[in-house]
Amino acid sequence: MPSQKDHSSSIKRCQLKYNIVQRLPPEEIPASPLDYIMKSRVDFSIKLDEDLYMTKYKEYFERMISENKSLFDSFHDLHQKYSLDEDKYQEEFNKEGEGIMKVFHEWENKLCSQSEKAGFGNYTGNLAEKFQAELKHAFPLIDHVGIVVKKFSLKKLL
Repeated sequence: MPSQKDHSSSIKRCQLKYNIVQRLPPEEIPASPLDYIMKSRVDFSIKLDEDLYMTKYKEYFERMISENKSLFDSFHDLHQKYSLDEDKYQEEFNKEGEGIMKVFHEWENKLCSQSEKAGFGNYTGNLAEKFQAELKHAFPLIDHVGIVVKKFSLKKLL
């Protein structure tokens, strides 16, 4: 059975937001709060504290992005350009992509080493895949980093 302290901390973790759309006149307010909710139009929404319930790999991904904001912002712009014209921006995409991948692998190693220290070494492969999926979700063309494009031409024999 949770103690009073546990109960109060769980209340702090979530915020109850409500908007009263239509207020009842004072003479029509029922004695029970439940009846009041049923008779008046109230919209309720519960917002959980996202930092508390964020998975570890998503937390590390957010930290990676925030600590290297300028690098990821410039890569985001380049990623947009690259998605429109891959041939024109391939070399530049490779150069900046190497830096992104270096930072990404550094954070991936931090994440996986933390889970290995905690005794969850069997699950680090899945964790790394989920972390990579977050990066691919943010930058769908990240797999194109390192592609070497050679122009192909046929030589004519006369």
